[in-house]
Amino acid sequence: MSQGAPPPVVVDGRRVRGMLVDLDGTLVNTVAPPMNRTAWLAAVTALRAPLAERTRMAPPEVAQLLQDTATVFWADAERHRWGRLHPVLQRERVVREALCTLGIHDPELVRALAAAYAADKHRQFHLFAGALPALARLCALGLTLVLVTNGEGVSQREKIERFDLARWFAAILIEGEQGVGKPDPEMYRRALIAGHLDPDATIMVGDNVEWEVWAPSRLGMRTVWVRSPHAGARLGLGPAPWRVVGAFADVPGLLEGREPGCLPCAP
Repeated sequence: MSQGAPPPVVVDGRRVRGMLVDLDGTLVNTVAPPMNRTAWLAAVTALRAPLAERTRMAPPEVAQLLQDTATVFWADAERHRWGRLHPVLQRERVVREALCTLGIHDPELVRALAAAYAADKHRQFHLFAGALPALARLCALGLTLVLVTNGEGVSQREKIERFDLARWFAAILIEGEQGVGKPDPEMYRRALIAGHLDPDATIMVGDNVEWEVWAPSRLGMRTVWVRSPHAGARLGLGPAPWRVVGAFADVPGLLEGREPGCLPCAP
């Protein structure tokens, strides 16, 4: 060990050299359901005049219709992948389908509502409490961090720049730039190669059970699930996470013995 280098991180008798980290729902809060409801209502309120000319439905009811239409859209895995890679088109598709049920066919209004929704939702994005100190501590422990995120390149890069995240990572892999995303094993293999890491010495941290627990577990990585209320019911349908935490801020404590984390016996 070179002078001044941190001591090796060893947990449960195994060396930890690196960590793959998810972005949305793990470091940056972009997925909380209240965000969507607030953003749809803000969009409808901003465009209440043209909407009132076409429907008697009150703004909160229109916002709920848009929210319900979006929920149906995202429930399908293939639509989900297409939507996260084409966010502008996805939002316009949801608005168009919702307005069609009201007999409204107005491309200009569709674009305006979709843009207003996006602007308000992006305004609400924020780092989870303690995320930056946790990243700093993990780097101070000598770990190699690799950011692995699904989504379209431009929108994901905007978040990374907005919250000054790139400085903490040895590599950043984005689905839209790689042509492959989680849970495809190729995405994790590329991330490990980019960080010069081995699976058995790497931990994957994220909030999506399928993407950040099941898939990397099958490749030999330990996983830390950041507890997500909407995904807890699926926890027992695949490989169990190594540990469960309430927030990314708890992760350094797992490695330093300050925070044992929850065992994955219950969602």
